[in-house]
Amino acid sequence: MQRTVLKQRLCAAQNVARRSPGAALRGLHSLLRLTAVFALLLGSCAKDPVGPGGPDEGTDLALYIPAPERVETYSGATIDECRIENAVVLAWNKTDDRITGAEVVATVMGNGTQQPTLRFRKLAPQSGETIVVLCNLDPTTVNQAEGLVGQNMAAAQNTLKPRSAAGGTSADMKAPLTMAGDAVWNGQNVQVRMSFQCAKISVVLDPSLTQTGGPLAWTTVRTTYLDHMPATTQWTTASTPASQNEQGALSQSGTPGYDPDADPMSFPALYTYEAAQPANWPTNRAFNYVLLRVAETESGPMQYYCLTFDDTNQGTIAKRNAFERGKHYVFRVKDIYKRGYDNIEEALDNPSNAVYEIGILDDWSKNWEYNGQYGVTADRDTAYVWTAAEAQPLYRFSWPQPENDPDGAPATSTVTLLNAARTAPVATELVQLLDKDGNNIPNNTFTFNGQTSPEEGYQFSFKTGDKATAQGMWLRVKCGNIERFVPVGWATLTVHDVSGYQLGGSFSQRVSSNVVMPDGTSKELPWEAGFVDKDGVGTSQPNWITVDKTSFPDGSGDFSIAFDPMPLTKTEDPYNERLNGRDLVGTSTEPNQDSSPRYDLSRDHSQGLDTRETANCYIVSAPGYYRIPYAYGNSLIGECVDITDENTTSYNRNTTTTTTTTTWLSWFLDYDNRRIHSGWIQKDLQYNDTHQVAVTGTDAAHSNGHPTRVDVLWQDNPNMISRMFFTEHPDCYICFDVPKNTNLKTPMQGNVVFAAYDHNDKIIWTWHVWITDYDPEEAPAVQDTYSPYDPIKDCKITNATGQEFILQGQNLGWCSGDVNVYEGRSAIVRITQASGLTRDITLEQPRIEIESSGNNPFYQWGRKDPIPAAVNQNGSIVNKTVYNKDGAPLATPFRTSSTLYTIGQAIQNPNSFVCGGSISNWIAAASDGAAVNYCNLWNAQLTGSSGYTIGDGYKFAKTVYDPCPRGYRIPDPDVFTGMTYDGRTYTQPLGSNSYFGDIYNSPFTDNSGLRSVYGWVFYANLMSGRGAYDPSGGVYYLRAGGFRHKDNLESEAVGRVSYYWTNMPSSTTAAGNRDKAYTPTLRIDNGTIATTVMPLNATAQSKAFGYGIRCIRDNVRK
Repeated sequence: MQRTVLKQRLCAAQNVARRSPGAALRGLHSLLRLTAVFALLLGSCAKDPVGPGGPDEGTDLALYIPAPERVETYSGATIDECRIENAVVLAWNKTDDRITGAEVVATVMGNGTQQPTLRFRKLAPQSGETIVVLCNLDPTTVNQAEGLVGQNMAAAQNTLKPRSAAGGTSADMKAPLTMAGDAVWNGQNVQVRMSFQCAKISVVLDPSLTQTGGPLAWTTVRTTYLDHMPATTQWTTASTPASQNEQGALSQSGTPGYDPDADPMSFPALYTYEAAQPANWPTNRAFNYVLLRVAETESGPMQYYCLTFDDTNQGTIAKRNAFERGKHYVFRVKDIYKRGYDNIEEALDNPSNAVYEIGILDDWSKNWEYNGQYGVTADRDTAYVWTAAEAQPLYRFSWPQPENDPDGAPATSTVTLLNAARTAPVATELVQLLDKDGNNIPNNTFTFNGQTSPEEGYQFSFKTGDKATAQGMWLRVKCGNIERFVPVGWATLTVHDVSGYQLGGSFSQRVSSNVVMPDGTSKELPWEAGFVDKDGVGTSQPNWITVDKTSFPDGSGDFSIAFDPMPLTKTEDPYNERLNGRDLVGTSTEPNQDSSPRYDLSRDHSQGLDTRETANCYIVSAPGYYRIPYAYGNSLIGECVDITDENTTSYNRNTTTTTTTTTWLSWFLDYDNRRIHSGWIQKDLQYNDTHQVAVTGTDAAHSNGHPTRVDVLWQDNPNMISRMFFTEHPDCYICFDVPKNTNLKTPMQGNVVFAAYDHNDKIIWTWHVWITDYDPEEAPAVQDTYSPYDPIKDCKITNATGQEFILQGQNLGWCSGDVNVYEGRSAIVRITQASGLTRDITLEQPRIEIESSGNNPFYQWGRKDPIPAAVNQNGSIVNKTVYNKDGAPLATPFRTSSTLYTIGQAIQNPNSFVCGGSISNWIAAASDGAAVNYCNLWNAQLTGSSGYTIGDGYKFAKTVYDPCPRGYRIPDPDVFTGMTYDGRTYTQPLGSNSYFGDIYNSPFTDNSGLRSVYGWVFYANLMSGRGAYDPSGGVYYLRAGGFRHKDNLESEAVGRVSYYWTNMPSSTTAAGNRDKAYTPTLRIDNGTIATTVMPLNATAQSKAFGYGIRCIRDNVRK
């Protein structure tokens, strides 16, 4: 076949260029750009500056632009488009990919002429560096150029954007084009080739095409009717010259459908920009086309086929379509059913005798089939269905339908959804085809009886039925003598929501994107991701989320999401606000007055004498005027008119023996190690003075049993109690006032320990007042979630054997810190599959409230007096500052002793605690000072040498040494066994989360949840098996409050470990570990210590440790 090289003139080029077919083919697989040659010459300052700026100092770059031409069918750019609106010059070290200098050129001289000149003043490129020149950028990004120094070229492309399209859709053809070019700087004359983007046009032959003639060759493409162009999305410095249209052999593509990266023939579209076609152009002549020619023999006559891009109707051109920059057009020849025309004019003036499709990238009409008489356009080559109860788009196409139906035009069109074998329509129970109005199409077959299609095309939709199963199918579109089978794949897309905690962190997200095709094969489908708002409208990526978009694969795969830490929204103090907001209770009285008008803390809200129950700790939940009976612990219950009416079990184990062994106390002792005979302290001291039945003590008078003074020993905050005195009107009471605190910077909540002193200024007894917004009189509540914002409430919990307990709402003596509020935030990532199927991923950091520096006091086993708390101060664990009675900070919040204490010594020294490396218990016998291990200090029922079996047979009686408030007691050893599914201890591997959602009875799913609230949240109801939760009973919270070590009582592990005392020693026999006690234990993984839930801790802990206490209501196992 004769190969003739056609001659064409390029945009802004003065010379006619010739290239061989091989040269054209070498550039086919890259996006070709139409280029203009700009010569950048280093020279002297211009004599006559033109345009913005004037003659001043600087380095001039002269740009040479050959005169733009207005060749009717081939011109590429106008003078206006080549005018320079702005310019940026970058110095680039290409080897290191680093921008070493940048300057926005303010002076352009000779703009609009053949030799404009750029003047830069600050840029000093080094020899061998690459000079990059960018012209006509988006004005809003130009000023960011100089900030690119030190960055790479990718950063420059992301920052310096092409000139924006007018109105966001297309750019005025007279507006300056974004151009880019580069050259190596040598300090002398430099030439840089500038380029801008054009269209790409490819021609392929369908594999089904049968040819009877000779080989095909394409010749040219023309367009003159193009008023607008789309904005380019990125500039490039690629300087490959534009290919001219030239002859070359067409080859058949290897598979049905075109591959834009493997097309055998591609070339740029060349333009003129006239507002209308030339006056001498025939009205019905093709204007935007590709011309094919067939030669039956190498020297024989040619036949011509015109593949027009214009819209035609029965041979009449109805609309001029334009090839647009930035798009790829693929002409796919499917059939040549008639002989071609003998010359070009006939081919241009008559309908083509070929059937072809035109694929257009980034346009809804991606497929255009044409038979020379009429065309059928469609929005896709492959359709997709998926499980969907609501209508979803499937396929859209259009066709011209004339009033008179000449030969070959489609009188009737049908669309049928067929099974994979193409033998029958798909059952509507599987997939239901819907018409444009959303109506069901019977038998999935739709007929257009002489209808015309709307201009935007006819839209078919689908929905799936009850029997939907993933399988491929076909959509047959029959329009006249054109019949097309469109493959329909069944798409699936699976994603999962991601929840991040307050501290932030990275998460991996799996996207499974697949499709089953009609041939039964399954393949991955590409997908894209973008952010949308709650209404599904596209939005920008939030700045608090980082998504690794480089991991967005075509098909299934992972991508990573990183959450920034949540910003602190506000800090509040809801506890003190609630506490101070309550009305005063009681009425003020003086020492010489009847104290009855005061609120008696030993009684409930009714203040009936029959509700009296004394204790070592009293809860104050409102400001007011209070009194408490001058009594030992829980020795008085009810009216107690006589000693015989008292709760004697609390201090006498109901035995006639007076022998106290090393295992248990027969009689509980007072501050002078004398047996307690009455719960009223003044009566007891009078009794002991008279009868002298003390185990050991003095013979001195005791002021008739009355204290000589009562005073605050220590308090968490200054002035928590404003006044305190002893009265015996009508009985012996200690009275005190709790004022409102108008200054919330000094919290009203906290702990106060005060003492009654004898005539020798020895402490007779102490009491603990816990001022908190918690009201113990309220009924237990079901709290579905834990929030430090919520008021403290008791809750009912169940242990592993089904025994129910009412658990106090917080640790004994709990003091909340401020609540740091982190408002929740969320974003939605929409995954859009190539099928059109979408799935939304909610990325959420839920609202969270975290108590800062919350704390509670600690206790040594068997003692009633609290050890002041420890707090987390800027990451360090330190002793909490406490204050004396005058409101001054105590230099030492508590004292330590390496000498064991008798019971009396411990009572007289409530703020001194025994510790030391070899010490495991603090108790010494009153008789000789020898170490003893009394087992019944917190449970008067533990009197047998063999102890008691843990479980439902366990018995309990609260003692006068119990530190819990009125109505509460130290918990039994098995109270917390519901924390795991079977009550046993589980330690998961370090760094693992494997026991969450399976073994731990907690709503948390990983360790980060524990760390976010500095503790554990458990379900109150028992699990019915592994992973089988019952949330109906709500949740309860156990804070990781740390502990004080027995060696030195230094605080440890605040925020990551919890120990809780129970009332039972590990043994009640002389041979057992009587110096230890059962302590439920919780640990949170911190990288060194693994997460542990130890409901019983059968190994027990030494009684000299300082642990927290979570009391239970004293209503079971009495």
